[in-house]
Amino acid sequence: MVLEPVPVEAETFGASKIQDFTWKDLLDLYACAVCGRCHANCPAHLSGKTLSPREVIHNLKEHLLEAGPALLASELAAKAAASSKSPGKARPRPRPRPNLRALWRPNQDPT
Repeated sequence: MVLEPVPVEAETFGASKIQDFTWKDLLDLYACAVCGRCHANCPAHLSGKTLSPREVIHNLKEHLLEAGPALLASELAAKAAASSKSPGKARPRPRPRPNLRALWRPNQDPT
């Protein structure tokens, strides 16, 4: 008797790309005040590991500022293409987006 392999769909956990975050997750990046309390109390950091939650958040902010304009452009292009397919349908009024650059000032020292 030969057993057939069972197809298993791979589960994904966490986020591997900036596109995997929701808008709320991305906005929460800017809620971090970079005070260092998470860093000072992180069990991994206290045990001598190189993990720093503060640096993870800081690096995500920098990456979002670099990748954000392209993400917004592709999203707007997709919405424009979808609206051109159904011209008779009324488009909802777009919600204003927060100015992420105004929320985080790069000249501030993250340490």
